[in-house]
Amino acid sequence: MCGTYSTARKTNRWPLSAFFHLLDVVGVNSFGISTYNEKGDHRLMRRTWLKELAKELVFPYMRSRLQIANLPKFIRTNIIEILQEGEPAAAEEEQAEQDSRKRKRCKLCARTGNKSYHTCAICKIYICGNHGKLTCLNCLENTP
Repeated sequence: MCGTYSTARKTNRWPLSAFFHLLDVVGVNSFGISTYNEKGDHRLMRRTWLKELAKELVFPYMRSRLQIANLPKFIRTNIIEILQEGEPAAAEEEQAEQDSRKRKRCKLCARTGNKSYHTCAICKIYICGNHGKLTCLNCLENTP
């Protein structure tokens, strides 16, 4: 039963081989216990069971990673996409709210020193009062 969906890989490191074997044993045992507890109710295929087991083991760690303030944006968005829950969306809104309080240089002024709290509603770049109110001039020109 372990050979069908095995995690084992060719490696020369024995601790890694032991870990792969441990994962295989845990997968088989947890599937056996689950099917015994269901007693004929809706039975899952082993493949879907292993996927659900992996998600249940990884999701708490992913949720805890979202609490890290300086987590790179691409990792944060990937985690939010994978979790697909309402809770991370609230975390994203909170992050956007914190960013809106920051003053940054206008992207269209180059290095003249114009700093602003305002961002373009479309592309989210910082803009000063000279380069737009709700959207930047570039987005206004590109929209039909």
